[in-house]
Amino acid sequence: MAVLNCIFKAHRLRDSDFGSLVSWINTLHRFSGMWNLTTNKIKDFRACQSFLDHLLDGHILAAVATELGAKDWDALQSKLKGHNWRKLIQRVESKFSNNLLVAEWRVASMDERDLVHENAVLFLQHGVLCRRFTEALKTGDSGWVVHCLKHFTVYLNNSDKKTSLPLYRAELINIMACLSHAFSPAAKEHWMNQCMVNISGSRTGYRECDLFGEYIIREMKRRLRHMLTPENDHFHRRVYAPQVMTSKMVKQHIYDDVGAVQYYQHSSAVRADLDIRHITEALLQEGVFTQTRGRHCYKAGAGETIEQAVDLYGSGVQKLWAGTHLQAYKDKIAKTNGVVGEDIDLLEDEILDRDALQRDADLEGEDFN
Repeated sequence: MAVLNCIFKAHRLRDSDFGSLVSWINTLHRFSGMWNLTTNKIKDFRACQSFLDHLLDGHILAAVATELGAKDWDALQSKLKGHNWRKLIQRVESKFSNNLLVAEWRVASMDERDLVHENAVLFLQHGVLCRRFTEALKTGDSGWVVHCLKHFTVYLNNSDKKTSLPLYRAELINIMACLSHAFSPAAKEHWMNQCMVNISGSRTGYRECDLFGEYIIREMKRRLRHMLTPENDHFHRRVYAPQVMTSKMVKQHIYDDVGAVQYYQHSSAVRADLDIRHITEALLQEGVFTQTRGRHCYKAGAGETIEQAVDLYGSGVQKLWAGTHLQAYKDKIAKTNGVVGEDIDLLEDEILDRDALQRDADLEGEDFN
């Protein structure tokens, strides 16, 4: 949720700008309460995730259509029939996969830049990485999870106050430091194998360990009696707690055996095809993926210079290069371990000593590399 919230904040822009999240919410008639516009915080995660997915699909199709030279939805469908989709996607990927692409464009003078194109490319990059992370979580691919976390560490180290999220930033720096330097090979392997669990048996049924823990806590609270006594508290903790998942399976079997309909609290999903088509056609009409020198406003906008989206990766790289956040983390670790003065250099050498880690791995009969 933190990363999704960060992306929402980065691309809010002015409410009146075409392409701002508020303008898309109004155009697609989405529930305005899913995202608190005052505090910039997500209120309904599922609704926000669905909204982001549809926007991303529209941007991807608009980028593909621009590569094909299609001007509208019908032309895109016609041109796709005669092309190799894999090669087409590779061409689009090669154009926009450089995470520092927009940062390089922003070095130029304002007369040379295309703000419309920059914002669209940033949303495409941020959205694709967020989707890759979501898919990795569903399938239990911890390698891709770590790869995405590296990028998110850079994202949350950006210099913009509204998108930096200091608490999550510090946690991600700590995770990266542990996985890269502090953990032994055995500890890292254990983390990679245990950071997600699968409670359903489905190939796409993996969940984060903390999310699974939150489910257990929720079910425990549901059964907790208001009149708590030592006896029922003991039963609650020692007897019911180990059987939370068993209770879940029993309930599911009862539903299946009697043919009962399960009424969920979540609203029905919005039809994706109509929304994505509308988003794609609107983006093609504005030509957002065609770089135009000196374009600072949308044709459909009020004529004012549009607001720039936050370049999470480019800004994050600059902030990490400055070293302030990393130094703060090192100082915190030193204070926690009671290290002062020159001893911090010895601690860093010990942590970063790859030869020592290799020796430890040899003792355990493992290959550090």
